[in-house]
Amino acid sequence: MFFKNSDNKKSFDDSIQNNLNKLFLMDIYVTITSYKLLEPLKAVIIDYSKNILSLRFKDLSLVENFIIGDPIVINLTNEGILYSANATVLIRYNSTMDVKIEKVLSKNDNRKEDRFLVSFSGEMEFENNNTFIVLKNISKSGLNFLSKVDLPLNSKVKITFTTYDFTKISCIVSIIHKNSLIDGFTYGAFIVNMDANNLKKLNICLQKLI
Repeated sequence: MFFKNSDNKKSFDDSIQNNLNKLFLMDIYVTITSYKLLEPLKAVIIDYSKNILSLRFKDLSLVENFIIGDPIVINLTNEGILYSANATVLIRYNSTMDVKIEKVLSKNDNRKEDRFLVSFSGEMEFENNNTFIVLKNISKSGLNFLSKVDLPLNSKVKITFTTYDFTKISCIVSIIHKNSLIDGFTYGAFIVNMDANNLKKLNICLQKLI
């Protein structure tokens, strides 16, 4: 398992484990955000081991639509530091859900995940067809774009776009939400695969946008 910042991951782990030792004195709450939720959802931590976090919900109806592989964000505040962890759903029981922690960011790292408004032209490859797209915003972990193609949620597509200085950047993204427009769709996507060369070019692009 690779984490962007191992110190953040260790602090996140310690925060949960230290609080779990007080489990009989108080509940440990986290909040969850997702494209499937209209507002943040509160959950109680009941176990944490080997990057697997077990959560309990008071109202399971709010998470009935979650399926294995869905991306979510876990927010935990400890000693004044807000930790945001990217996670994926592993399994959902009657009143609990297990998620796998993928990457942890402390509050000081949030700037790295800022989204920047852009207007980059690009191309999307889906089912051996290429189509024109326009990127509307971008961050280190995701992007938002416009397309006339109706894509299913959770589909993976290859995106290639051109920055303002004519640098071409390519990545594989997973569609996590979409909205219908009069003449197309707007999509939100997580970056799921990007090689070292394209990641370097993306970092340079984001630095220029700051």
